[in-house]
Amino acid sequence: MRRKRFIFAMCAILLAACNKENIVEIGSQQETSLSKENADMLQFTSENEFQQAVQTIASLDNKTQKEQWNKTKFGNFKSLKSVFDSAMIDAAKLDESRKAFEQYKEKYDQYLYFADYKDDCGAYLPVSNSDAAYLLNADGNVIIAGKVVNKKDIDSYTKLQSAGVAMYDNNNSAQTRANWGYNIIQHTVRAGEERSGNVGEEFDSGWWVQNKRKVRIKCGRKVEKGISIQGFLYTMKIHIEISFRKKTWLGWANYASETDTEGEFSGGYNGKIIYHERAWSSHDFYQEIKVSPFAGPNGHELWHNDAIDGKLTVNYRGIGLLPTVAFRISAINAVIPSNIIRPKK
Repeated sequence: MRRKRFIFAMCAILLAACNKENIVEIGSQQETSLSKENADMLQFTSENEFQQAVQTIASLDNKTQKEQWNKTKFGNFKSLKSVFDSAMIDAAKLDESRKAFEQYKEKYDQYLYFADYKDDCGAYLPVSNSDAAYLLNADGNVIIAGKVVNKKDIDSYTKLQSAGVAMYDNNNSAQTRANWGYNIIQHTVRAGEERSGNVGEEFDSGWWVQNKRKVRIKCGRKVEKGISIQGFLYTMKIHIEISFRKKTWLGWANYASETDTEGEFSGGYNGKIIYHERAWSSHDFYQEIKVSPFAGPNGHELWHNDAIDGKLTVNYRGIGLLPTVAFRISAINAVIPSNIIRPKK
């Protein structure tokens, strides 16, 4: 599959698991005429074809699979995601000096969104859909139907919070402390209503702070949408999210580090998990869970999943082995959109 003409066939979905120019106004998805300066961009015949590619990337379970898929399709294409990865590696090397942070910000400021809210000073992807960043060039551009489109849509901390990646989210109960807390975030029961895909209850440990590092554990359910030749494919998954930050001159910044996580679950999901990840925050684990579909009001289908009891233990390189957290997320009857394919029982 070539950079200049990306032909996204449906079979690829089933098998899948700059020259610099001026940056256009953020959030406008403004189009400009195609020129020789746009050589280092991926090209799609339509917005639908672009979104299908994003959905394929989203269907893969972890960063490693997504990077391998992108490498196979596009070779050494310098994406916005690869710029962000480099920034996270550089952030890991930052000390607490003003000079170091200012040099770091100067290097990446034109490509990434730097937070300036309370003591969150980290660099973030300037797009709300992180999977789309694999398909954009360093400036956030892509060619769609012969036009250059800029997909950057984050230019405020509020939008960063809506994307679900900010250090301070919209859950005010997530405190910073020297031990774990116990918070339950209430999400919608309607699948697809929240951009994050979360449904029902989500456990939130709050931030554990030690050694000029902080770490946070969250666990809940997501309903993810994929595409098949028969229509949309929805699956419910348990989602574990390990977030972390380091202290810098200006405040707390996200960066690349390592975690090892072990978990044990019973109820709506029965099993044990062990996973290692070395990448930028957050480190995410997904596992499909069984549901019991039944008819609901107004022609909607509901998916039932029993309450889940969980225990998680994290070994985070920035601090070390942390105490186990135990929690329960209540049962759910999730409202599923139409045009679905039922998961295997």
